Amino acid sequence: MMSNKPALDEYISVEEFREYDYSKEELIEFCRRHGLMTTGTSAELKERTDQYLYHVKPKKRSKILLESIIGLTDATEEDVRQFYHEQIGDNFLFYRKLREWLEAHPQSMYLESLEAYHRIFFEAKNHKNRLEKLAEYKAYVKDFFQDNPDKHLGHAATCWIMKKNRETSMKYKREDLKYLTMPVGHYE
Repeated sequence: MMSNKPALDEYISVEEFREYDYSKEELIEFCRRHGLMTTGTSAELKERTDQYLYHVKPKKRSKILLESIIGLTDATEEDVRQFYHEQIGDNFLFYRKLREWLEAHPQSMYLESLEAYHRIFFEAKNHKNRLEKLAEYKAYVKDFFQDNPDKHLGHAATCWIMKKNRETSMKYKREDLKYLTMPVGHYE
């Protein structure tokens, strides 16, 4: 038996699995992750895992390593996607900005690209939140003017700001007009 035992995960083939001994804890954890029964002896768990692996094709491991230099690998786009899916998970999105970052940093390691990905991901998430808040504000102002055609934008903005500091729902209600008569800095 070889000494470098592969991890018991979705990348292992049934042939690799059969070459090594795995602890009962490793077998239980594998069974749990794949929705298999986790009770029984080590021999029963090993048989259950073997049967699962026999019927399921293992995922292909990425040939890209964290230390790989971006510009020096002969990786295809499929290899790159596989690498990010392994590192980030199934909710990985290949943002245009990540592609641009990879093209602009060919001397960087893929490890650095993961840091860039997380920065890009959070920027995109924050941008989406800003757009949602802007849409919410526009809807509030529209509803405000439908109910109060004689008021101006300063009134709507005052009500929005005062409501934002006090309430969770940002939908316009006629009772929001109370904020126009409230002294600045007054809290209920």
